Amino acid sequence: MNSNIIRCGRAVLHVTDLERSKEFYEALGFIVTELDSESVFLRGLEEHNHHSLLLKKREKPVLEVMSYKVYSDEDLDKLANYFENEGTKVRWLEKGTQHALGRSFRIQDPQGLPVEFYAEMDSVDRLLQRYDLYKGAKVQRIDHFNCAVTNVQENYDYYINNLGFACSEYTVDDQEQIWAAWLHRKPSVHDVAFMNGVARVYTTLGSG
Repeated sequence: MNSNIIRCGRAVLHVTDLERSKEFYEALGFIVTELDSESVFLRGLEEHNHHSLLLKKREKPVLEVMSYKVYSDEDLDKLANYFENEGTKVRWLEKGTQHALGRSFRIQDPQGLPVEFYAEMDSVDRLLQRYDLYKGAKVQRIDHFNCAVTNVQENYDYYINNLGFACSEYTVDDQEQIWAAWLHRKPSVHDVAFMNGVARVYTTLGSG
């Protein structure tokens, strides 16, 4: 399928201490786009999208969703129809439901990871030349998601065959089963990596 997924776009995290989490990511070099008593929207210095990391104040620290940007609203509808036709449950979030984000929908992939797709996000100014804002690792952009899953082969097959991802690198075990794979949509090394292990997700950032 030609999914017209462009790249990884954002991660939404639940945190128990919003202020301490904000301070941590600012120390890395993130820029705060907006904030209120319940959420903090952050981005890297070169990003022109409203945010690539959203922190939400909650009782338990969990990943809410990993989001990928698609080319257009038409592509968003086509992708949602594809998932529905194959029997995957699709949950729509209409424009205005999520701050700064247009229409989006969420699914769970074959390994149960929470995944979101959207086409529109509010724009902001890039801050690459605001050298006074440079801190820590001087985070430039979101780069990829790093996911530990119990069956890498299953997600590898699904993302390659169903969503049009390409593989930049993989490793196999003694039985020739894939136990780690790096997949991409944007023209770089990868947008998502799957590693064999207890289910976890990490968001990786670019600083150069």
